[in-house]
Amino acid sequence: MKKKSIWTILVAAICVSACGGGGGGGTAPPPPLPPPPPPPTVLSGQFKDANVSGLAYLTPNQSGETDALGTFQYQAGETVEFSIGGVIIGSAPGDAIVTPIDLVPGGTADDTAVQNIIRVLMMLDQDEDPTNGIGISQAVRDVAANWAAVDFATNDLANELVTIISDVASVDSRAAALPGAATASNHIRETLYCTLAGVFTGTRTTGGDVVGSIAFIVDPLTGEILSSYTGSTGNFTGTPVSADTA
Repeated sequence: MKKKSIWTILVAAICVSACGGGGGGGTAPPPPLPPPPPPPTVLSGQFKDANVSGLAYLTPNQSGETDALGTFQYQAGETVEFSIGGVIIGSAPGDAIVTPIDLVPGGTADDTAVQNIIRVLMMLDQDEDPTNGIGISQAVRDVAANWAAVDFATNDLANELVTIISDVASVDSRAAALPGAATASNHIRETLYCTLAGVFTGTRTTGGDVVGSIAFIVDPLTGEILSSYTGSTGNFTGTPVSADTA
């Protein structure tokens, strides 16, 4: 039998080694990848100047239009921008309830910019009855794409809105009257009263011991608090039994 040359044996050994043959010459598999993080939770809030429907909203991850309850969506920590066509109403941190007051830093019901935002929203209401909610018609939302920005800090809102009022009156076939500042201020106060209204009960404690009880009502029309309590002095704790947020 013909003997193999030393070169044949060496070449065969090199090929086996290069191709991962032999005992334990291979590379260990990489460790498994960690599982992906869970998707962020999408939260729901309500925009209230009464409930406002048809208002566009935008966050870094969510967008859409508010529904009949004024519902918008956001993720924790996001800022929500509200607009109608080319008019940015304002922005605020996402929360369960957002009102025009939240859109103006340091705003109150008596702030000019807050009142002007409310006046515009009330003017946009298709049936001109904000007590049953503010609904912005599709026709208005369509024409609003051509609107320019509005300076809500102005002291002459009627002049600022000449084109917008004309467009709304035309496409909605109505007068599109602009409410006054006092009407707007009263309206947002009534909205807040209604949102915060309810019957609340709780207990009074001292050193962990219950020493009495408390109950109070927030009037939805005036915001007046009517309350009664029993027991000696102590800390108040409590949760709402019911609340009107319609």
